[in-house]
Amino acid sequence: VELFANVCVEGSFEPLPGHVDRCQLLDESVLMESHATFQDIGMAFLTLFRISTGDNWSEVMQSCQLEPVTRPHADSLERAMVFLQDYISTGDQEQLDLARRELPGCQTSEELMAMQGLVSCMFPDEFGECPSNCGLKILSNLLFSAFLCASNFILLNL
Repeated sequence: VELFANVCVEGSFEPLPGHVDRCQLLDESVLMESHATFQDIGMAFLTLFRISTGDNWSEVMQSCQLEPVTRPHADSLERAMVFLQDYISTGDQEQLDLARRELPGCQTSEELMAMQGLVSCMFPDEFGECPSNCGLKILSNLLFSAFLCASNFILLNL
């Protein structure tokens, strides 16, 4: 649960007034759906059961393995901050989309710290900082594949 607890879930945005949530910076197609999360132990067990049945397990795995992509400009972070300020003041969705284009993939904790006045996060880490919305690609591939194989062996023997 602790490894994938910070993965962004669709519909779980609760930004502070005058801020955007860190998960709003991600493309909506990579957000984990609300019925398959690792935010608490109960939902984690239900998600693992869902994975063991083979129900959209690859989509869950892909949500857990986001990585930062090469930024299009050397000053992409500053450009994204300008677009976010415009989005916060006007509510224009196009400004949020422009900020997403400047920061494709996920955002590191250092990038989120630099945008601290604009970006809020629902679950800060133990130091009060906003954790990255990136995943662990190698670890998620390994864990999900191993779990799927092991659970299938168990279910096929029942």
